[in-house]
Amino acid sequence: MEKNLKKNKIIKELIESVPIIQSVKDIILSDDSSKKTNSATDSTEEKHTIIDLCSGKGYLSMFLSEILPPEKVRKCLLLDKAWAIASPETKELKPHHINWDHMYGEIGSDQTYFDTWPIPLYTSKQDLKRTYNPRKMKQHIFEKKTMRDPSFY
Repeated sequence: MEKNLKKNKIIKELIESVPIIQSVKDIILSDDSSKKTNSATDSTEEKHTIIDLCSGKGYLSMFLSEILPPEKVRKCLLLDKAWAIASPETKELKPHHINWDHMYGEIGSDQTYFDTWPIPLYTSKQDLKRTYNPRKMKQHIFEKKTMRDPSFY
C-alpha cells in the first residue's frame, strides 16, 4: 500500500511539473548564449544555473536534471526552509528536515546519489519569509551571476 502511495505522489508531482518542465526546456534549448566562446583556445561553454525556489523534496529539479542537456545547465540549486544546513557538521537530520537521501545518500560503498544526477543537484536551507534571507540570497546567489553563468530563475 505504501509503495502505491509513493508512486501516486510521484505521478502527481510530475503532472504538476509538466508545464514548468516544458517552459524551462524551451528556454534552455532555444538559448544561444550557451554556445562556445569566440576564442579558438577557450572551449568553455556558458551554462545556466536553475534555482528551484520552495523546492520541497526537489521533484521538479530531479525531473529537469534527467531531461535537460547537461552541456547547457551547470547545476540546479534547490532552496527550501526544510532542508538541513549542508555542512560536514550535519551528521543527522532532525524530524522537521526534508530527508535528502535521494540527493546525497550512499549507493553501495563507493558512490552516492549525488554522483548519479546528469545535472548536479545542490540543496540550500533558505526561508524566503525571513527578511534577511532574500537579502543574503541576493548577495550570495543572484549577484554572482556573470556572463559566463547565465541563470534562469
